Amino acid sequence: RLPEDFGCVLYMDVDDVHALYRTLRDRGRATAPPRPQVYGVDQLWLRDPDGYQLCFTSPRSDGR
Repeated sequence: RLPEDFGCVLYMDVDDVHALYRTLRDRGRATAPPRPQVYGVDQLWLRDPDGYQLCFTSPRSDGR
């Protein structure tokens, strides 16, 4: 298991980060909902069982 402050993030682009969030939530993998970023993507952050930070991104849902 990696320490909380381990400086590695794995970024993955997906078609719809909000659909991924709903799937994870429905399977009991509660995470914070995706957040819009000023640079045009929505991001969903979570940590895998080994401690790696994962960031899933897709184009912003509001088109900005």
